Order: sequence, then C-alpha cells, then structure tokens
Amino acid sequence: MTTPPPKLNVPLTKAVPQIEERISKGEGIKARWLDPQEDRQSLASDTATWNRINETLLHTLFDNTKYADEYAASHVRPSSSPQVALFSVASRSRSLAGQSIGSSSPAAPRANVPEEPHFVDKSLRVLREIVETMPFLKPNPEARE
Repeated sequence: MTTPPPKLNVPLTKAVPQIEERISKGEGIKARWLDPQEDRQSLASDTATWNRINETLLHTLFDNTKYADEYAASHVRPSSSPQVALFSVASRSRSLAGQSIGSSSPAAPRANVPEEPHFVDKSLRVLREIVETMPFLKPNPEARE
C-alpha cells in the first residue's frame, strides 16, 4: 500500500522558507566536508544534528511521514539487505526522537552517520525535491496555524 501524498500543516509561504533555510545550512555542512582541515568528529556531530532537525521539521510540516521517511533513507548507508536497511531507518528515527540535540551519547550506530559529502548531497537532493512538490500539495484542513 502506498502512502498518500502529504498535506501541508502550515501555509506554503511559511513551509518553503523553512526547508530552504535547512538546504542552505546543508550546503555549508557539505562544504565543510570538502575541507581537509575540518575536525571530522565535530563535523559528523553537526551533520547528525542537521539531519535530526530536518527530520523533525518534515514531521512537523506535513500530516504524514512520507517525506520524513524519504529523507531518513537518504542518509543511511546501504546494507546488504533491504529489511536491515528499513529496520535501520526505523530504529534510527526512534532512537533520535528521544535524544536531545548536542547529546554526546551515541543514539545510532556509527554506520548511520554520513561521513562524506555524498550523503549530505543525497539529503539535499531530497529536500530540494520536496520543495519542488510543495506547491502541488493540499493544505491539511485539520492543521492549526
């Protein structure tokens, strides 16, 4: 069964700039990955935080998890089995939901932390695709502004 298209929980004029701001922050993170002088541990932490904030935002802006799920899948390293990859995305999403931003405790296995600009780039592509589809989405009549 396919997930129905999401509906916007906020006006389009508020939702698009929020995602565009996250794209801008992601471009900065991607540039940092290309800098050999950058502290990789700090950068991995910043990237994980950026991803968590993006996932939370997508959960907030839309009435279902379609876009948040697509986004989560964009920055999880592929595994040998599709079931393991899906489990990894679901487990990561659950574990990150309970972790505060900036916490030093590992919420997800290191394999789920993007360590190359390639993974940030994939996440940025997903965010851009979401922005492109947003003008075609219906507002959620049950959402409060």
